[in-house]
Amino acid sequence: FDLILANIGYRELKNLAELIKSCSERERTHIFLTGILNEDAEAIKSIYEKLGYKLVKNQSEKEWSFLWMRY
Repeated sequence: FDLILANIGYRELKNLAELIKSCSERERTHIFLTGILNEDAEAIKSIYEKLGYKLVKNQSEKEWSFLWMRY
């Protein structure tokens, strides 16, 4: 896929990381990860960076974070 959107919590994003990567096209896929509490955003970013994603944008509003990453 060129774009993957996930508005789910930390545990699910962690558990689905390998599956999301398997659905990614090399150097083309953008992922939008939301539903993440601010205190979990750095951990999720780290998990996906280890899989080859790079952070494009990190944004937060109140207690929630949004991560835009690219493979």
